[in-house]
Amino acid sequence: MRFLGRINEFAERQRIRDLLESRGIPVFEQQGRWTPAGRALFVCINEQYDDAVALLANADHEVRDPVDIEQFEKAERTTGLQQTLNYALLALLAVALMWAAVVAVAWWQGKPIFIRG
Repeated sequence: MRFLGRINEFAERQRIRDLLESRGIPVFEQQGRWTPAGRALFVCINEQYDDAVALLANADHEVRDPVDIEQFEKAERTTGLQQTLNYALLALLAVALMWAAVVAVAWWQGKPIFIRG
Protein backbone atom coordinates (compact mmCIF):
# COMPACT_ATOMS: atom_id res chain seq x y z
CA MET A 1 0.00 0.00 0.00
CA ARG A 2 1.45 3.35 -1.02
CA PHE A 3 0.55 6.77 0.34
CA LEU A 4 -1.24 8.95 -2.19
CA GLY A 5 -1.96 12.05 -0.11
CA ARG A 6 -4.05 13.73 2.59
CA ILE A 7 -7.28 15.33 1.48
CA ASN A 8 -9.31 17.50 3.86
CA GLU A 9 -12.51 17.89 1.88
CA PHE A 10 -14.95 15.00 1.69
CA ALA A 11 -16.09 15.87 -1.85
CA GLU A 12 -12.52 15.93 -3.18
CA ARG A 13 -11.67 12.64 -1.43
CA GLN A 14 -14.77 11.05 -2.90
CA ARG A 15 -14.00 12.41 -6.39
CA ILE A 16 -10.48 10.97 -6.30
CA ARG A 17 -11.67 7.67 -4.89
CA ASP A 18 -14.43 7.38 -7.52
CA LEU A 19 -12.02 8.23 -10.33
CA LEU A 20 -9.39 5.72 -9.29
CA GLU A 21 -11.81 2.92 -8.50
CA SER A 22 -13.74 3.48 -11.74
CA ARG A 23 -10.48 2.77 -13.57
CA GLY A 24 -9.65 -0.34 -11.53
CA ILE A 25 -7.32 1.10 -8.89
CA PRO A 26 -8.45 0.15 -5.35
CA VAL A 27 -7.99 2.87 -2.75
CA PHE A 28 -7.87 2.73 1.04
CA GLU A 29 -8.97 5.72 3.10
CA GLN A 30 -7.44 5.96 6.56
CA GLN A 31 -10.17 6.75 9.03
CA GLY A 32 -10.09 7.77 12.64
CA ARG A 33 -9.26 10.67 14.83
CA TRP A 34 -5.51 10.37 14.34
CA THR A 35 -5.59 12.11 10.97
CA PRO A 36 -6.47 15.70 11.88
CA ALA A 37 -4.78 17.16 8.78
CA GLY A 38 -7.17 15.34 6.47
CA ARG A 39 -7.78 11.73 5.76
CA ALA A 40 -4.96 9.86 4.12
CA LEU A 41 -5.57 8.03 0.85
CA PHE A 42 -3.50 5.03 -0.15
CA VAL A 43 -3.27 3.02 -3.36
CA CYS A 44 -3.83 -0.57 -2.23
CA ILE A 45 -1.68 -2.26 -4.88
CA ASN A 46 1.86 -0.87 -5.00
CA GLU A 47 2.27 -1.63 -8.71
CA GLN A 48 -0.66 0.68 -9.50
CA TYR A 49 0.78 3.73 -7.76
CA ASP A 50 2.33 5.23 -10.91
CA ASP A 51 -0.95 4.71 -12.78
CA ALA A 52 -2.85 6.43 -9.95
CA VAL A 53 -0.56 9.47 -10.02
CA ALA A 54 -0.75 9.64 -13.82
CA LEU A 55 -4.55 9.31 -13.71
CA LEU A 56 -4.82 12.19 -11.24
CA ALA A 57 -2.69 14.34 -13.54
CA ASN A 58 -4.54 13.25 -16.69
CA ALA A 59 -8.06 11.81 -16.43
CA ASP A 60 -7.61 10.17 -19.87
CA HIS A 61 -4.65 8.04 -18.72
CA GLU A 62 -5.06 4.35 -19.54
CA VAL A 63 -4.41 2.12 -16.51
CA ARG A 64 -2.08 -0.78 -17.37
CA ASP A 65 -3.54 -3.50 -15.14
CA PRO A 66 -6.99 -2.54 -13.83
CA VAL A 67 -8.49 -4.66 -11.07
CA ASP A 68 -12.11 -5.65 -10.53
CA ILE A 69 -12.84 -3.60 -7.39
CA GLU A 70 -15.66 -5.86 -6.15
CA GLN A 71 -13.47 -8.97 -6.38
CA PHE A 72 -10.59 -7.13 -4.71
CA GLU A 73 -12.77 -6.01 -1.79
CA LYS A 74 -14.24 -9.50 -1.43
CA ALA A 75 -10.73 -11.00 -1.36
CA GLU A 76 -9.67 -8.42 1.26
CA ARG A 77 -12.69 -9.25 3.46
CA THR A 78 -11.94 -12.96 3.13
CA THR A 79 -8.32 -12.39 4.10
CA GLY A 80 -9.41 -10.32 7.11
CA LEU A 81 -11.86 -13.00 8.22
CA GLN A 82 -9.18 -15.68 7.80
CA GLN A 83 -6.79 -13.70 9.98
CA THR A 84 -9.49 -13.23 12.62
CA LEU A 85 -10.19 -16.95 12.59
CA ASN A 86 -6.48 -17.72 12.91
CA TYR A 87 -6.16 -15.41 15.94
CA ALA A 88 -9.27 -16.91 17.53
CA LEU A 89 -7.87 -20.42 17.09
CA LEU A 90 -4.54 -19.34 18.59
CA ALA A 91 -6.36 -17.85 21.58
CA LEU A 92 -8.34 -21.08 22.02
CA LEU A 93 -5.14 -23.12 21.81
CA ALA A 94 -3.50 -20.89 24.43
CA VAL A 95 -6.45 -21.35 26.81
CA ALA A 96 -6.39 -25.13 26.26
CA LEU A 97 -2.65 -25.24 26.95
CA MET A 98 -3.06 -23.21 30.14
CA TRP A 99 -5.85 -25.53 31.30
CA ALA A 100 -3.66 -28.56 30.53
CA ALA A 101 -0.79 -26.99 32.49
CA VAL A 102 -3.03 -26.37 35.53
CA VAL A 103 -4.33 -29.95 35.41
CA ALA A 104 -0.78 -31.34 35.00
CA VAL A 105 0.55 -29.33 37.98
CA ALA A 106 -2.40 -30.39 40.15
CA TRP A 107 -1.94 -34.03 39.18
CA TRP A 108 1.80 -33.83 39.77
CA GLN A 109 1.27 -32.45 43.27
CA GLY A 110 -1.31 -35.13 44.06
CA LYS A 111 -4.17 -32.64 44.48
CA PRO A 112 -7.65 -33.50 43.31
CA ILE A 113 -8.35 -32.00 39.94
CA PHE A 114 -12.12 -32.10 40.18
CA ILE A 115 -13.92 -31.72 43.50
CA ARG A 116 -16.54 -34.38 43.97
CA GLY A 117 -19.49 -33.38 46.02
